[in-house]
Amino acid sequence: MTNIPKGESIAPDKNTGVEIGKTRYKINTTNNEISNLDKDLNTSGIFMEANILYISIIFCRKIEIGFCEFTK
Repeated sequence: MTNIPKGESIAPDKNTGVEIGKTRYKINTTNNEISNLDKDLNTSGIFMEANILYISIIFCRKIEIGFCEFTK
């Protein structure tokens, strides 16, 4: 699994990202901000999905399970 240094995001551009369903996200590890790569994250319908993704990434980073591979 890729170790992501603090201050770098998982996905630096729209061509890479963490996929959950059909929506791609990136996390800025400086402020733990989640960005939706496909549309504005400020729309209320995405809030819970983003929280689930964030918890999933923390979980994956802690136990380093095989399917959690992030690109930089």
